Amino acid sequence: MSSRLTIYTMAHCPTCDETRRTAAQIRKRFPALDVELIDLADPNATVPPEVFSAPTYMLDGDVISLGNPYLDQLEASILGRVLAS
Repeated sequence: MSSRLTIYTMAHCPTCDETRRTAAQIRKRFPALDVELIDLADPNATVPPEVFSAPTYMLDGDVISLGNPYLDQLEASILGRVLAS
């Protein structure tokens, strides 16, 4: 699998603790998936214009969720992308 899940967070985000837990679960479920967490407050972060809030989940450059998705919905999005490629 050559897909990438990029998750944009912020340190003071009230729901980003859940985001980090979700990222850990996705890493276990999809070990070949490149999962990257990017802090929007990092001055060196490259942030696409589609990202305007935290958390934002992007799969292969496409926004798939603004806010935390249900884990099964996130897994379905990942599987759908993998099966389509």
